[in-house]
Amino acid sequence: MAATTVALPLLLHLVAGERVLTPLGRARSWLELHNSAVTAVVLAVIGVLLVLDGVSGP
Repeated sequence: MAATTVALPLLLHLVAGERVLTPLGRARSWLELHNSAVTAVVLAVIGVLLVLDGVSGP
C-alpha cells in the first residue's frame, strides 16, 4: 500500500510521458507549501485510529 505513493507517479510518467510533469510539479509545490498541515492531518488520523482500536478492545 505504501509503495503506491512511489509507483503511481512513476506509472503515470511512463504512460503519459511529459504531460504528467506539470500536474506532478503543482502537486509537489502544494505539498511543500502545506507540509505542516498534511503532517498534522495524517498524525490526527493515525491517532484517531489508535484510539478507536483501543476502545474497541480485543
